[in-house]
Amino acid sequence: MFLKFLTFKKIKPKTPARRNIIFYKTFFCLQKKFKYLSIRQKWLAGKNDSGRIIFRTRKSLLKRFRTVCINYNLRQKNLCFISSFQFIPFKNKLVSLVHFSNGLTMYYLTTDDQFLFVYYLRYKKKIARNIFLKLNIWKPFWAYIRRIPKLTLISYIKLDLWKKVQYCLSPGSKSKLWNIDKKKKNAVIILPSQAKKTISLYTIVLFGKMAVESNKKYFNTKSGYWRGFGIKSLTRGVAMNPIDHPHGGRTKAVRYQRTPWGKTTKFK
Repeated sequence: MFLKFLTFKKIKPKTPARRNIIFYKTFFCLQKKFKYLSIRQKWLAGKNDSGRIIFRTRKSLLKRFRTVCINYNLRQKNLCFISSFQFIPFKNKLVSLVHFSNGLTMYYLTTDDQFLFVYYLRYKKKIARNIFLKLNIWKPFWAYIRRIPKLTLISYIKLDLWKKVQYCLSPGSKSKLWNIDKKKKNAVIILPSQAKKTISLYTIVLFGKMAVESNKKYFNTKSGYWRGFGIKSLTRGVAMNPIDHPHGGRTKAVRYQRTPWGKTTKFK
């Protein structure tokens, strides 16, 4: 799959004081984020209406980390192909940039059965499926449970049509289609926790297991790693001595008046 072109390289620390660093390398320009599907993180200082402290600093940096918007709804039936992969650090997730024939572009979580620049389509009926697969024109992208044979590895399981994907989202997770009952229109799957769950035959899933199975091996403990993405680390508070410290002398925290439901009344 993509592991032929995308590799994780670990730099060993030269001294005991240094930390582990892991880089994500590729031969192609596959790490560039799609402009209209990336969000720049904003700093929220102080407290919001629920009284929760968001950040402990007001200063912003010039460079900030852009996060991608991942789509958790599998409803597109058009022809599509994958143009690039994007790795999300710390979460160790790999997402695919999918382009559809109707002009839509979306980010989906990557599975082991996805390839670059290969045409994908919804899993069709048996006659059309055999013809297309023999000609190697396209590969199945997503399908209903009733179209999938037994003992197939699946992931990205969406139980309710009006909700997002709920199962098998973490890296390396997978489920197995155990049994199908077409009379009752139900199916039994084995979750990653080895628990069996009954779902509908019209549940939408992806083929294969989620990518980056060995995600526990990829970690970064380098000091200041978050600062490279434009996020400042939390610092310790100042001393409360009013003589030597200009911000000391206060013995109570700022507590706004709250409603019986825990909301602050200051921002109303």
